[in-house]
Amino acid sequence: MIAAAGGVLATVLKIPATMAFTALFGETASTQDSWSSAAQGGIVAVAASFLFLGILTPIAEEMFFRGVITTVLLRYGSIVGVLGSTVVFALLHGEPILMVSAVLVGLPAGELRRRTGSIWPGVALHIVFDLLSSIGLFILLPLLGG
Repeated sequence: MIAAAGGVLATVLKIPATMAFTALFGETASTQDSWSSAAQGGIVAVAASFLFLGILTPIAEEMFFRGVITTVLLRYGSIVGVLGSTVVFALLHGEPILMVSAVLVGLPAGELRRRTGSIWPGVALHIVFDLLSSIGLFILLPLLGG
């Protein structure tokens, strides 16, 4: 439940954090915006997007970033483990605007990994975040004419 609540909180924080980033740096485009075209592709495309982008991708990312990177870095202390894996996670997202969301997911997921010794709370947080973000896109894009 804590992980799910963390996913909801990270999703809510994503909006003002992304707006602040955009106001400071002027960047608004993301190469990941193109996947949202699945909303135009019918129910199968939408279901596939939710499955692959909302569930399977977070599982794979958490296995690597919290299961491997955080575990290795925790040898050097909790701050290095959690912050270090978050920085790597954010940087490997490649685009500055995506790094905002990566930090919002990476910090709590890393801390959950540290406190519980398991990646699964972070997986739950990440899935909730990605699914809520996807649902938001599928609802907002048609309303915005996208």
